[in-house]
Amino acid sequence: MKILYVLNSTNAEGGATRSFDNLLNELLVRGNDALVVMPDTGGYYKVLKGKGVSIYATPYESDIIPSLRTTRDKILFLPRLIRNKCHNYIAVKKIVKICEEFEPDLIHTNVSPISIGYLVSKKLGVPHIYHVREYGDKDFDLKIIKIKERLADSYTISITKDISKYRNLNDERKDCVIYNGIYPLSSIRKKFPKERYLFYAGRLTVKKGFGFMMDAYIDYAKSAGNHLRMIVAGGQSGMESHELCNSIRDRLEYEGLSESVDWLGVIDNVDEYMLDSVATVVPSVCEGFGRVVAEAMFNGSLVIGRDSGGIKEQFDNGVHVTGYEIGLRFNTREELIAHFMRLTEDASFIEPYIDRSQECVKKLYSNDNNAKSILSFYEKILQGHAIG
Repeated sequence: MKILYVLNSTNAEGGATRSFDNLLNELLVRGNDALVVMPDTGGYYKVLKGKGVSIYATPYESDIIPSLRTTRDKILFLPRLIRNKCHNYIAVKKIVKICEEFEPDLIHTNVSPISIGYLVSKKLGVPHIYHVREYGDKDFDLKIIKIKERLADSYTISITKDISKYRNLNDERKDCVIYNGIYPLSSIRKKFPKERYLFYAGRLTVKKGFGFMMDAYIDYAKSAGNHLRMIVAGGQSGMESHELCNSIRDRLEYEGLSESVDWLGVIDNVDEYMLDSVATVVPSVCEGFGRVVAEAMFNGSLVIGRDSGGIKEQFDNGVHVTGYEIGLRFNTREELIAHFMRLTEDASFIEPYIDRSQECVKKLYSNDNNAKSILSFYEKILQGHAIG
């Protein structure tokens, strides 16, 4: 089977790219042929080049309405829109040309805001698949152009039932839900005793719930005598994120808690911190899947997560698989503080939660299961199951 993959980014640490990399590795092992198209020659381009994977880079953009948040955005709105259209027009022509030699059986676009894979498929008459990894507006404030029409005219793989429902992707002939593959089954592990810290991994933004979590942590640490430390792994993203982090640092200093928080920045050994942590906190306001949730479960870390979006779905899956809760849910600041307090007083209760969560990831989130499900979907498409 020959598949043309279209990525949105060469950020090797992005969740969509990491999920794609897991899938690609599994499919190549199974004897499939892939050509990966990406918008530049950044980090992940170099990773694939080192693996000997066929790659092609040409500039293109997400098919979205440019931001209008600032005065500068308003001034540059039309130039940005024109630039995006021009880049995408040229990219489509180039990719059609290389497809004359590669002759793909399928075109698989890794995220829904990218339109060029869809446009190439129309010119070539090749089936197109959208991997719908995001709500778009709810999680990233993206206004995706003609998203309803493009999804309706493509096959789709949604990474959660909630995203599928949100986008009305309910045609069993062409739409399916396949959870992300996170790690191979051999990666499941746990370690006791735990070190006395809570762990956060992700972008340091309002949307990721970082400010909400840190406000709750500060209130908790002020009142808990022997409070747990907080270790933060992640990078700032834009001016809003920079201002948020500065305000948190100022409040920590004011409360005398600066030494209670370790700011690690972007790191490449997140798994090790998860393994040793009492719990991993995932406070995202609206998470498409919640990759960090599944990673933490693979690494034997109790998950404290907001009861919404993909995080809630993973918790609900755990109840369905095991009959019991696999993590600690919260919606309010008070609920989150209560979880911190409970762990401070006695963390001995966490091992059964971790065991149940690992039972869940074995069944739902392994790389092998993900690849088998996607290959089965590919085969269904190529057997002539038409859209409409």
